This record gives sequence, C-alpha cells and structure tokens, in this order.
Amino acid sequence: MRSRTQVVGGPGSSPEATLFRQAQAGGRDSLNLLMARHDGLVQAVVRRYGFGELAFTEAVHLGRMGLWRAVVHYTPERGLAFSTYAWPCIRNEILHVTRARARWKELPIVSLAALSDQVLDAILEQETQTIRQGMLQLVARLPERLRYVMSRTMGWTGNPVLPMPRLVRSWG
Repeated sequence: MRSRTQVVGGPGSSPEATLFRQAQAGGRDSLNLLMARHDGLVQAVVRRYGFGELAFTEAVHLGRMGLWRAVVHYTPERGLAFSTYAWPCIRNEILHVTRARARWKELPIVSLAALSDQVLDAILEQETQTIRQGMLQLVARLPERLRYVMSRTMGWTGNPVLPMPRLVRSWG
C-alpha cells in the first residue's frame, strides 16, 4: 500500500507544495508569493476576532508575522489545508501581543514622588556604585600612565584629587 504522499497528485506534489519547500529552503520569491497569496486569510482572521483595542493595521501586521511562521513550518505532506494550519498561527500571534499589553496595563505605576527618601537614597547609591564599577573597569583597560592620571584627577584612588592643569596655547 502506498502512502498518501506517494500518490500522484497527492498533497505533497502540488505546485504550491513546491513553493512551500522553496520558501522553507530560503527562497525569497517563493516566500513573497505565498505571503501575497494568503494575505486575505490574515485580514479574515483580524475581521473575525476584532482583537479589542488593537488597531486594524497593527493586527494585520502581527497576523502577517503569524502567516510567515505558518509558511515556514507548514508540511504539505500531512494533507492538511494550509488555511486550516495557518488560521490558528495567525490568531495566536495577535493574541500573544494583546495579552501581553493587557498584562502591562494591569501593572501599578509607581511615582518617584511616592517613594520615601530612604528608598530613593538606596536606589541612587546602588546606581552610583554600578556606574563607579563600570568606570573603574574601563579605566583598568587604559595604559598605566593614563590610568594613574585619570584615577588621581577623578579621586577614585582615595588620594587627594590633583588639580587639572590649565592648557595654554602658544601661537608661535
């Protein structure tokens, strides 16, 4: 008994199946052709579900990303119609973003004015330490003489800060 893919004219032997294989192998022309052919499916999904506060054009854009995923992962040999396979891919891509936005809206907004002085001081101290550590790591990469000058003029070594020399131009 022959499998479904071995039957002449079966789902794996159509010209569109060849396009899918070419697109999955990196053929841009095949990918663009399949995306253009099935763009109406994206718009049908967006019209069907609406997706709340998401603008139509944004939902279509997200749906096209789902369509792209469907094209890349579709296996024609399985015998499933592409539209049946792509519909949930398109819908899930859009739902993923709408759900993420809903989670962001639920997060409380904390004002800096609402934080106590102790909390602000702790945050600033931590940020200062992080910046200082980063600067010391960068200065450590400098040649020895320049590293000495930088650390003394900035007071990073604990020694007194050296005054910056004034540059005098001579026009001679």
